[in-house]
Amino acid sequence: MPHLFSDVSDHVTISLGVNTIIPSDETSIDEFISCADKALYKAKEKRNCAVFAMQQDTTKIV
Repeated sequence: MPHLFSDVSDHVTISLGVNTIIPSDETSIDEFISCADKALYKAKEKRNCAVFAMQQDTTKIV
């Protein structure tokens, strides 16, 4: 996609952080969002058109 008015680049790039989880009674939305946020920043570290995916571990030892 052209980025016509940018002084940085002539095209638009995207960084995407993805998190997956199998919901259970032990999972929380706050943990899910936190992991997705971490994945986004890992993708941003790689720069330009990066995707970083995580799978949230829901296994807990009781």
